[in-house]
This record gives sequence, C-alpha cells and structure tokens, in this order.
Amino acid sequence: MDSQDSLDRPELPATFPPELLLAVFDYCARGDLVQAARVSRAWRAAATSHARYYIYVSISQSSLPTTLSIPQAVSRFARQIAAVTAQRVRLAVDVSVYYEWGYDKVDVAALDEIILNAITLSLSLTISLTLAVPRRIYNTLCARLSLRPAHALRRLYISMRGYSHASPLSVALFAGTSPKLWSVVLDGVPLLSGEYPAFRSVTHVVLGRLPVHCMATISNAFPCARSVSMTVTKSYDSDAPAHLDAPAAWASQLARLHILMDRDTLPADIMALLSANPPVSDVELDWWSAILSYRSAPEYIAISDYLQNMSGPLDIDISASDYGGSTTDLVIRDLESGVRRTFREPQFMDSDDESSRRTERGRDIVTYNFTTERFRPGLSKIVALHVEPRFWTEVGHLAERLPSLRFVEFVFPADGYVEKEVVTVGHKYWTPPECAEEAQAESYRVVDLVISAPEHLMLQIQAVTILRMLRQCRFLCPGVHPRITLTNISRIPCEQDGELESVCSET
Repeated sequence: MDSQDSLDRPELPATFPPELLLAVFDYCARGDLVQAARVSRAWRAAATSHARYYIYVSISQSSLPTTLSIPQAVSRFARQIAAVTAQRVRLAVDVSVYYEWGYDKVDVAALDEIILNAITLSLSLTISLTLAVPRRIYNTLCARLSLRPAHALRRLYISMRGYSHASPLSVALFAGTSPKLWSVVLDGVPLLSGEYPAFRSVTHVVLGRLPVHCMATISNAFPCARSVSMTVTKSYDSDAPAHLDAPAAWASQLARLHILMDRDTLPADIMALLSANPPVSDVELDWWSAILSYRSAPEYIAISDYLQNMSGPLDIDISASDYGGSTTDLVIRDLESGVRRTFREPQFMDSDDESSRRTERGRDIVTYNFTTERFRPGLSKIVALHVEPRFWTEVGHLAERLPSLRFVEFVFPADGYVEKEVVTVGHKYWTPPECAEEAQAESYRVVDLVISAPEHLMLQIQAVTILRMLRQCRFLCPGVHPRITLTNISRIPCEQDGELESVCSET
C-alpha cells in the first residue's frame, strides 16, 4: 500500500527554486505560509522571507485570570519575543495593559521594565506595533523608541489613558527612520507641531477624540497623508493651537477625510479643506459614531456649506446600511469630478414624534435640505437618486423638487427579506394620486426606474407595486416616458399588468 501511494503521489523536487516558491507564496494566506515553513529548511527560509510571513506575539491584561498570573504572562511574553528575534523572523507585537498591575502583589516597576525591554528588543523586526498602555509605560517607552530605528514597521497603533499628563510624542520617534510605515493610529497621544521624519511615508492616519490636533499640526506630522480620520469635539476651538490652514498642496493630495462630529459645524481650518482646489475627493461627516447619545446631534444639519466644488450633475444615495438601521446615510456624488460627500445622522431626532409612530426617516437631513430655500442652485443638478424602501416616504417629497431627475433606483437590502418574498413598498392598499391631466407633450424625457435586490434572495414583485413606485417618483406625468429595469428580482402576474405595460417600457 505504501509503495503504491508513493507512486501515485507526486513528489516535490528536492531543490525547488526559491524564486518559484516565493511566486507561489504570493497566493498564500499568512496561515498557509506558517504551515509551509514547517516543510523543510529550504521552505522555511523562503516562507520567512516572504513579506506576508510574521509571528504574532501579544500580552493582554484583560485575558489574565488573576493578579498572581501576571508575572508568568509577562515572562512568557518576553521569552516569545526573544525566541522570534533570535531567528530573525518578523513579528507583530500587541501589548494591552490599561490598568495597574496590582501594587500589593507584584513588582510593577520590574514587570514594566520586562515589557519595555521586549518591545525595544523586537523593534527592528516588528512590522505591526499595537500599544494600549497607561501613562507610566507610555512616557518611558517614548524615550526608548526615539533611540531605535524601525526599518520593518508598517503599522503603528498607540492608545493611552491619562493624556493630560503625558509626554508629547517625540519628533525623533524611531530615530527618524521607519521607511515602510504607512498606517498610524493615535488615541490620547499628544503631538508636537513640528515635523516627524518617521511619518514621512505614512498615508493612513486615524486620530482619537483627545487631545485636540488642528489641521496644521496634522499636515506637518503627516506630510504624505492620503486618508485622515479624526474626531472634532466642541472644545476644538479652545483646545487646539492657533488654527492655521493646512498647506494647499497637502489639501490637494488628501483623498479621504472622515470627521466624527461631536459638534454642530466644522471649524474654519477644516472647512478650508473642502473649498481647496482641487478639493478633497471624499469627505464623510459623521454625527453618529462620535457621540454618546444620538440626542446630542444637532436637530437640523445644513449641508450646503459642505458642497463646494460640486458643480454637477449630482447623484444622491439615501440608505441605512450600517448600525442596525439607526442612521440615515446621505451620499452626494458629483458625476463629472468624482467628488463625494457623505453625511451620517441618527434617524430619529427630537423633532420626530416617535410616540405617534411617525417614521419620517431621514426627514431631518433629507427633506430639510432639499428645498428651494436651502438648496436652490443644487436642485436642478440632481439627476439620479438611489434609495432603500425604508425611506419611501421621502421619495415623493424629493421628486417634486428635482426637475432634472432622470434615474431612480430602489435597492432592497439583504436584511429584512426572506427568499422568494413578494416585496411591496408603502401601504399595500394606498396609491399616490395621479398627476393632473394635461395635454400629451409632443416631446418627452426618458426616465429610468431600476429595482434591484441581492441575487441570492430571488425576490419577486408585482406590477401594482411598480406603478406605485412610478407615481411616487412623479414618473407618470405628461412629457415623461419611464423605463423599468429589474435586477435580481422577477415580476409575477397581477391584475395591473396591462396598465403597467401601457405606461412604460421594460428592459
């Protein structure tokens, strides 16, 4: 049996070319590389030299059962670091020590020193460094990290409690040398206003709620940033240094700006980024994620000030794709320039009368803004609308204000529907009133109604529901010829089939 198996199973060549091995490893996940490293010495040499290969070493205080187990965990962490570095293998280091060790049972200074030595020992081989530490460890570590280069480091995450008494991150971090570093997340870490040579190649930046950093400080620290995420609090104006605008060149290279809003409006130095030429292509203002209670969000959010450099035509998307349907996401895209603005707010504000089951979802940010009083120049620029059925009540209000509307897509989300369900929109027995009878126009504009759903659900729809959608979109008025497209959804027979076919074409 063994001899037959050996004949049927192809054997790997004894001297597999290293360059071919590396090409094969390009298609392997990290776990596969770890397994491949156990095949032979030659394979181990090739696998450990691959950019995706590393060893994950961590210590988390929250996972330790008792205070008495802390010394053993710290010692094990240090031994693992020493063993990996002795083999010259890259590693990811994760240290989560937010609380005090327990002064009455352990030698805090000794344990801190072991952790600090392990981190600095591994720095030259570390590709990812995650530190969630108290001030006592952070302040000492800052000084040590300034003495050693981080040639392999790609990702840096530092979260620290007690920032008010913390030392600012030294501009000499990593001895000014971390050529591969591209992602930095800082939470509770003060920055100086000068340049950070170690951050020259960083393109992805995330800054926590505190301390406050103005845009001039951020642009100096991260001159090559392409994506910035930060929290803007009500104390921004008083806590941040003098608000100098970020350099125009830095603003023009910024591709994405994500602002978690804990205040009503943006400060002047951030507003300047939106009016830069060329503008930041993707800006997201989030009044949901940064607040402890959605009642703290502004009652009405005026968006017109944030739409500079959007000349149209415009495409708008209204959805609640995340957070369990608790938010309204309004996305506005300029179809020519590609500029994108996203606004996220809680669905129900103080003005919503929830006790009477009024569900005017999105009314605060959608209907409030898309009126002739607040958005007069932009209404005629909107040509396309994408909306989920839960925002059905807003479509009619929008459609009657958008004279250039040519395209409406109803997107049935995956959650809330079962396989082969017959979908409806609005009240089952309610039909919006027809437009007033007018003479048939000699010329007409073609409009498109697209109804789409996830393919795996195989949803179904009837002509009566499609007619209800067309009327709500004001697509059954004289001078308008609607076209219907069903994507991943099938039409089933009903009494209104003939009426639908008489008023529109179907693709």
